[in-house]
Order: sequence, then C-alpha cells, then structure tokens
Amino acid sequence: MKEATQYLQGKTVLISAGGTGGHVYPALTVAGANIKLHTIFVQGLRGNGIKRLLKAPLTLLSAAYQARRVLKTVSPDIFVGFGGFASGPGAMAAKLAGVPVVVHEQNAAMGLTNKIVSRWAKRVLLAFPITGRPSKVGEVVGNPIRPSIAAIAAPAQRRQPAPPFKVLVVGGSLGAKAINDVVPQALTPLLDRITLTHQTGKTTFAETRAEYEKRGLLETVKVCEYIDDMDKAYAEADLLIARAGALTVSEIASVGVAAIFVPLPHAVDNHQFLNAKFLADNDAAVIIEQKELSAAHLREVVTALLTPEKLRSMAENARQQSHADALPAIIKTITGVLYDRDKNHH
Repeated sequence: MKEATQYLQGKTVLISAGGTGGHVYPALTVAGANIKLHTIFVQGLRGNGIKRLLKAPLTLLSAAYQARRVLKTVSPDIFVGFGGFASGPGAMAAKLAGVPVVVHEQNAAMGLTNKIVSRWAKRVLLAFPITGRPSKVGEVVGNPIRPSIAAIAAPAQRRQPAPPFKVLVVGGSLGAKAINDVVPQALTPLLDRITLTHQTGKTTFAETRAEYEKRGLLETVKVCEYIDDMDKAYAEADLLIARAGALTVSEIASVGVAAIFVPLPHAVDNHQFLNAKFLADNDAAVIIEQKELSAAHLREVVTALLTPEKLRSMAENARQQSHADALPAIIKTITGVLYDRDKNHH
C-alpha cells in the first residue's frame, strides 16, 4: 500500500460518483482527506416518465459538457468511476481525452452507468461476485469501508452473544417504513430475552416512537432518529435488522454480525436482494422479502436465531466474507493502471 501511495504522489486521480450515498461514501473513503470537489448536475435516466426520456439526450449533452470542463480544469492522470449517473459523462469525457478509466461497482448487480462504462474501462472492480461477468476485467475487491468500522475487533474478540441478546434495528437515514411499522409489534413480546435499539430514520421517528410509548416501553427500548456512534452500535449488536444497501451489507460483513435483511423491493435490478443473498448464501444472514414481512413472521425468524451458538456462527461467517483490504486493493489497481500507462509512454 505504501509504495502504491508513494507512486500516486504528484498524480491527479479524478474520482466520480453520483446520485446516492451508496455511490458517494465509498468514493470518499478512497479519496481520503485530500479532496477538491467539483460537481456536475445530471438527472438519472431510468424510469420517471416519457418527458424525462425525451430530455435525456440534452441532459447527457449538458452533463458531458460540464464533465469536460472539470476534466480540463483538473487534467487528471486517471479517472475512477464509482457509478451513479453522474459518473457516466465523466467517464465518457475521460475516454475522449485519452485518460484511462477504472470502474468500481458497489452492488451485486451492475448499475446502468457502470455497465456502459465497463466496456472501455481498463479495469472493473466489484464489491460482490456478479454472475455472468467476464472474468478478464471483473475482480472482486469488496467495498471500501470507513476506517473506524474496519477497525472493529473480530467477533471472537468481542463480547460473546448471551441473553439478553442485543438487537439493533436500522431503519436507514430516511427510514424504512415497512421495517419500522412491524418491529414494535414483532419484537416487544421478546423483551424478556432481548434488548432493543431501534434507529428509525427521520421520516417515521414520531410514529414509531408513539408505538413504543403506548406500550409503556420508552424506558426499556432505545428509540432514536439517528445513531451518532454507529461503530459502537455495530460492535455491540448480536443481531441486526436492516435494508440491504451495498454499504450496509459490506459493513455488516466487515464487523461480523448476524443479520436479517429486508431488501428494498423496488431497487433497480433487485440489487438489494442480490446484496443480501451474498451473505445469506454463506449462512451469515436471513432474508425476509418485504411482501412476506409481518410482525408474526419477523418474530418467528428472530426467535429461531436467538441462541449464542447460532448468532456466533453467523457473525463469524459474515466476517469471513468481508474484504478488509478493499481500500489497498483499489489503490493498487489505480497505481497499476498508471504504471502501465507511464511504462508505455516511455
């Protein structure tokens, strides 16, 4: 890693990611602290009516123009795209300018932008094994994880799962209404066996809190809109209930904690289900599809997992699937592509 980082000194790496936190956070992790930010405005092209599709060529042209301006200002040695629609025009501009392109896909299904860009990318890096990818370009490196989460000790070195088991529900930053709606009814009957922390997200905080209040449980259950110290919450949890965004799944694997995933049903290409399946196939998680989600069913699934042995083995299986070296692997790839380019130039 050190040699790779030294080689990058004096080089300019243009990192592009767009749309959602799922694309942006990993990009920021790779960028580290030393960032100059350039923004371009692009709308996503999937769905949302005929008007948007008719405007698509104009949207893309304007974005390509903005991307070219950024490219001229920055004159990068290499372009690294983390997907999301904003990274498409940038990758196109880079290709036209003869700048080598590297792509990183965070999900278990390749997004539209990355599908297109990967055709001319020098290297394609994947967070999860993606079925039907040509092996010559797709290398599984994992998602880069925030250093504070990557630093959490392995399950064997942490407090071992024991009653009362610590259950952590993560409703997401915006709040996964479907999860928040069933959890109070599903899990309050188990409070003699579990302790419950429920992070609701912004949108449904008040109504979820009211559900616990009418059961007289505000003293017993920790209900919050947002958890500041997510690292600590992850490290202490015996079981996690959450959506299956790419970063959530990668963070859960990195920490090593048993999980129940309720994938977002309308995610493009069903990518949340595929993200979750990666851990479920390795006996590290259970998937409940939203159409099957009810208080009774969730309670039944949780109850079946509440033994120290089961929770411990799931946690260890999750940890085995993590890519602790995702960040150095990405840096090494960027360096390798630059090294080849420099070698061929001389």
